[in-house]
Amino acid sequence: MIAQVHPGTVGAGPLSDEMHKFAETAFSEARKRDGVEGCLQVFDPDTGESLTIILFRDQDALNAFQAFSKEKIVEAEELGYDVAADRVYSEVIAAL
Repeated sequence: MIAQVHPGTVGAGPLSDEMHKFAETAFSEARKRDGVEGCLQVFDPDTGESLTIILFRDQDALNAFQAFSKEKIVEAEELGYDVAADRVYSEVIAAL
């Protein structure tokens, strides 16, 4: 399993209902894609910082996911979410 991690920022304070709905919908769509093993986002309302983590079965699944990921990043940025460059971690230890 490998992970793609996207750091991001949005204004401090609670996430808007619109941002919650966007994330829930995007993760639901992502989970339907072959090789996506899990998705989660952690958010600190005090700083507005977040990490979005997508878990993949293998590199081929990650590669196949990239067009979808780029589309969702554009949509998130239109909602005011600043997404930084991603980082891929080739070793994942998880209990899912």
